[in-house]
Amino acid sequence: MTSKEMMRKIGIGEVKTADEKNNGNLKNQIFKYLRAGKNKILLLEHQIAGGKNAQKFAEQVGRSKEKLRIAKQNFDKYEKRAEHFVEINPKKAVAMAVAAGMLAGTLWATFNKKKPAPPKKRRAPARPGKNRKGAKQAKQSSGR
Repeated sequence: MTSKEMMRKIGIGEVKTADEKNNGNLKNQIFKYLRAGKNKILLLEHQIAGGKNAQKFAEQVGRSKEKLRIAKQNFDKYEKRAEHFVEINPKKAVAMAVAAGMLAGTLWATFNKKKPAPPKKRRAPARPGKNRKGAKQAKQSSGR
């Protein structure tokens, strides 16, 4: 049930409150800021996509594609080497895979912790005459 329906049932009728008037103004303000933000984003897109930036971006994309191609070639070469090693030394390959898996799991667990390390607690320095050794010696000498 909306507030307007509640007001009708009570019998107050439709009364425009200050909140309802301000809602229209607030809505207009929000749309105004959204339009301004959208225009700013479009302006930035044009600055990035045009002129020197577009040329730099195209060069970086070309370099990245070349690096990706070389990485794929290297991967294929090492993959073939690994397959050949597994065929020759299957037991060693399994042992190496287990060790690599354990290392990866350990690293994952270490770096994937969400809690920061607890801070080190600093102990306040003991006041003279109030430390444990002094208290024990005082009890012994007093005869208790």
